[in-house]
Amino acid sequence: MFTASEDSLLCRANNDEVDYMVSWAALVDKNSNTLNEVSSRLMEMKNPAIFMQLPFEHVETAMSRMQIIDVTAGDLIISQGDEANSFYLIESGQAEVIQQGIFDSVPSRVAVLGAGDHFGEEALIHGGARNATIRMLEDGRLLSLHKDDFTRLIGDELVKNISAEEALEDTKQEAAVFLDVRYEEEYYDTHLKGAKLISLPELRNRLDELDRATRYITCCNSTRRSSVACLLYTS
Repeated sequence: MFTASEDSLLCRANNDEVDYMVSWAALVDKNSNTLNEVSSRLMEMKNPAIFMQLPFEHVETAMSRMQIIDVTAGDLIISQGDEANSFYLIESGQAEVIQQGIFDSVPSRVAVLGAGDHFGEEALIHGGARNATIRMLEDGRLLSLHKDDFTRLIGDELVKNISAEEALEDTKQEAAVFLDVRYEEEYYDTHLKGAKLISLPELRNRLDELDRATRYITCCNSTRRSSVACLLYTS
């Protein structure tokens, strides 16, 4: 037991995050010796959250395959309803997320993204069209990864699909909570007992409602929305 002898400021860090940051620094140092494009990107990105759950060899490969896109304020990066072919990581600048849900009469801003944030993964995972429009608010730079590379290096690593039977067994064996990511109307029509409702369009802005110490099993009518929710939560 430790007792402060005077007024003090105590800083506490999560072990996993500290381990990740130390590993990231080592990865940057390793690549800095070759002073190439990959090392430059690694140093500038400062450990974006989506890479935290990935093997570092996947991080290196993804960085080496990303294309640099210089953008200006007002540029439309993706439009809701378009076919998805790339994943994006913001290196610098800010962008707004504009979305029109199936029950909305007009589109509205649902989020603002900045350096280190990512977008475009939802449609790549569920195989459908873009579910939001992304427009730059400032001049900046994006890194773009083709959908095939994204699936192999990122998507398949972060999302694990299990059957309903396996999920129910998991909740019996350990403290796990079902996270229902469907719309409210779908949830109240039928849902798993004890499931927490946060619809997928709201999830990015409500992640702080989830306890990082709790294991969540995302669920929907198929694996599509729940797979996207899993990626948003783990990143």
